[in-house]
Amino acid sequence: MRIRRTGYKVLYFMGCIAIYVVITNVILLPLLPAGPMRGSIQLVLGFLVVVGACRLFRGPGEDIVPPRPWWRATNRPKASIVLGILNAIGILLGIIVLVIGQLSTGELALTFYDFLSAIEAAFLTWFYFNSAIHLRYQITAQIGTHSIATPSTPA
Repeated sequence: MRIRRTGYKVLYFMGCIAIYVVITNVILLPLLPAGPMRGSIQLVLGFLVVVGACRLFRGPGEDIVPPRPWWRATNRPKASIVLGILNAIGILLGIIVLVIGQLSTGELALTFYDFLSAIEAAFLTWFYFNSAIHLRYQITAQIGTHSIATPSTPA
């Protein structure tokens, strides 16, 4: 199954959010107290949503049948760059919140959840930027191997 239409992609994320809320609030909340284990499970669920989207979504002109290479997050380099920048901004905002929290309380309050969250955000940022680099090289290689006809030169 591959998802190509934007509306279905939005429905995918809405469905994932609904499932996430049910798992987190109906299943995990009664079973696990607030703490590193529940936070870790929530991070893993969020990560699986992103990885699932990268595997299921296809862009215009992209083959539907073969699976994407492991490094490919999006169909275009620009989309990967935008998502990488958004993740980097998320990391920066997390650091700002951490510093403000430390300044207001006078103590560094890092939790295991904060550590895992930072690792996940850093990995996703790298993943998107790596995808953009690979896609850019792939486009450059395709342009270099094909002869492009111009009006002055016959193909």
